[in-house]
Amino acid sequence: MNEPKQDDVKNPTDKTEGVAKTQAEKTEIVNRFYAAPDAALFTREEIAAVRRCSIAKLDREAWLGTGIKFVRDGGRCLYRKGDVTTTLQTAGGNHAE
Repeated sequence: MNEPKQDDVKNPTDKTEGVAKTQAEKTEIVNRFYAAPDAALFTREEIAAVRRCSIAKLDREAWLGTGIKFVRDGGRCLYRKGDVTTTLQTAGGNHAE
């Protein structure tokens, strides 16, 4: 009998659902980000992959008012690519603090 692999089993308490877990997934997100127009919207998970930081860091920066400008769509927090790239350029390119 074929038992499911550990990677195939979803953990109902996994709080990282939707977060890129492999380097290939992160690279795909970053490539999609830089190919998108400036008006494109991205999720916190996608911006965390682009910045190479945690979602908690994005949340903390938003709470402190020091983070990237974002918009709310219902309960979701979305970032415009133009705002992200402007912030990264202003920060001197150091987006992996």
